[in-house]
Amino acid sequence: MVDWVDQERTIGVELTSPSDTELQVAAQMGVTITHSAMMPLDAEVSYGDRIEVDGEVYQLQSDPLSSTHSAIARATVRKTPFDETTS
Repeated sequence: MVDWVDQERTIGVELTSPSDTELQVAAQMGVTITHSAMMPLDAEVSYGDRIEVDGEVYQLQSDPLSSTHSAIARATVRKTPFDETTS
């Protein structure tokens, strides 16, 4: 279960590695992503919202989208605070 940081409510979210397509789209848009998040269609979260998973905060980098007839939506997220500097 996940605490949604912005509104202090709980939704079910599962983090996975982003797909190749998600990585390509993010790169084309100049967006950094670290994970893909799967959540219920009625989660009512959108681009820019922050969610907390296992004590770590993630920010949605896309609106949740679902396949036809799917009850699960998928969004790309990045871990925050995200350090974009490379050593």
